[in-house]
Amino acid sequence: MTPLAPIRQKLFSPEGQQILAEMPAPTTFSGRMAFARAVCARFAFVDTRGALRESSCIAA
Repeated sequence: MTPLAPIRQKLFSPEGQQILAEMPAPTTFSGRMAFARAVCARFAFVDTRGALRESSCIAA
């Protein structure tokens, strides 16, 4: 399993799609990274050090 697989599974699950639909539109954020931070915070996508996994979220 690739490191992106769990993120993709959560984002593309029915529950994940519902959560994303309830979030503000990506265009309301200052950029892709800001949107990725919000998504990571909402889904608790963090690495072993507790840092948000923005790049992995964008790639997924």
